[in-house]
Amino acid sequence: MLTLDLDPEIQLEYLAEGAANVVYRIRTRAPCPSTAADAHFESDGYSATTPSPTEIEPPSLPSPFEGKLVRLRKNLSSTVPVAESYRYFEDLIAPLFPKENLVEQIIFHPTPASLRDCNAKLRQMEKSGTRPKKRYGLYLAEDEEHGCLVTDMTCDSDSEYESFEFKPKWLAQSPNAPLGSQRCRTCALRAMRRARASSINEHSPDFCPLDLVSTDKFRVEKAVSSMPKDNSSGFDHWTAQFLHMNPLLMSLRELQVGLDPDGVLQTDVKAPKFIAAMTLRDCTLFLKCINDRHPADPQTWI
Repeated sequence: MLTLDLDPEIQLEYLAEGAANVVYRIRTRAPCPSTAADAHFESDGYSATTPSPTEIEPPSLPSPFEGKLVRLRKNLSSTVPVAESYRYFEDLIAPLFPKENLVEQIIFHPTPASLRDCNAKLRQMEKSGTRPKKRYGLYLAEDEEHGCLVTDMTCDSDSEYESFEFKPKWLAQSPNAPLGSQRCRTCALRAMRRARASSINEHSPDFCPLDLVSTDKFRVEKAVSSMPKDNSSGFDHWTAQFLHMNPLLMSLRELQVGLDPDGVLQTDVKAPKFIAAMTLRDCTLFLKCINDRHPADPQTWI
């Protein structure tokens, strides 16, 4: 199994975090340019084919880590060891989808020193105010023996690609919803939380998951335009066209319904199928395309 250590040439750069994990980019440390070294280079008269010290390329990442992000588990009683969650994904979730629609996951061994270093940097971020305040006080599990490498779906500003991600949530009405319900499960939960927390902006845009799988293109575009993102409305229109009747979204909806036909109030919540259904109701969908947004180029992953 791979081991990732923070040697002098490799470092982890904080990217984002959720309730249970922190995600990092893997970076190589660029060599520090040295004016003195360049002067010494000139005076010594090396061969014309010898590069100047400031022109030497920084080291590249080892191939297993190229194009990957690092996901590390937080120290929470509600989280399970990484190896266990990885086996669950491989045994129950991965067989439900074509391989090309899944973001690759590879488990590895982080060294104890690398975990301690990451926690020290999280504390530094709190002191500088650069870590989200709602995440303060919770750090990585330093006794965790594994981490997970996942395909990097982000795009740099100068990349030929652009990407978009969102959680589709419950793509079908809850089996336990009352007859004649005016809201889907996601919208009803959102409305309840807003009623209880006056600090939440009552008019902040949110999409209804049922609109995403509607046969009505206008409803799909309405959902996409309500998602928080940095892209323009032109991208909204193109994204809605691509997501309308998208096979992966349709498959996701069918699986949610098929794996949990009875609902949380009438099923064994520890049953593997129900757990899989709930996982698929909280997964993230990634959309990546060439900057010119040509319809033949986009791909979707979960």
